[in-house]
Amino acid sequence: VEQMKDIKQVVAPRISAEIYEFISGLPDQGITVLLVDQNVRQCVRISDHLYVLELGQNKVDGAAADFQKDSGLRDLIAEWVDYRIDA
Repeated sequence: VEQMKDIKQVVAPRISAEIYEFISGLPDQGITVLLVDQNVRQCVRISDHLYVLELGQNKVDGAAADFQKDSGLRDLIAEWVDYRIDA
């Protein structure tokens, strides 16, 4: 399995968007994807299930839809990663 660095730091934003779109289509082909990324907005958008780690420890996990609906959970994650999901 080849590792990819945080793609938004490696490639132009347009190419980054294309890569996320490609990754989001893989489960439809029966391919399981474990995506490790700091781009919370994209991860919530293309994932079925999320795990939020802090210093290697699982802080919270659940369905991506729960992360989108629960503003308290979104704010908690935003605090951890200094990023607004709904921005």
